[in-house]
Amino acid sequence: MGHPGPAREAAASRSHHLALNGPPFLWLAVLLLLGGYLALCLGSARGLAVTPDEPKHYEYGLQILNLNSDRLPSELTQYDDSKMPITALNAVPGLVAPRLPDGSNIGAYAATLQAGRAITILVSVLIGLFIFL
Repeated sequence: MGHPGPAREAAASRSHHLALNGPPFLWLAVLLLLGGYLALCLGSARGLAVTPDEPKHYEYGLQILNLNSDRLPSELTQYDDSKMPITALNAVPGLVAPRLPDGSNIGAYAATLQAGRAITILVSVLIGLFIFL
């Protein structure tokens, strides 16, 4: 297996170039798809009940942001078995909320689980955009 050759390199270069400088209708389709996904997820997340494990993930995320990766005590077992440090993303608004001015609507929203859900949704949209690129 040697060097892939100039033809393969040119094809790879063209496909990457097409994604970044593709036809406007392609970008429009991607933006409509991701925008629709964003609107649907944000709209439906507001009406969803809190899942049984969501508060634990949020609490663990806050611990991770405070540089503490210890597992949480659980009612059923000695420790909650969460090993997902990515849940720290969900807790970023909760970490920022106390630093916002008192009485701020943004601060009140940032302290909720809904704000954590919004972060997860925004990250998934960014991943979708990255995949397209």
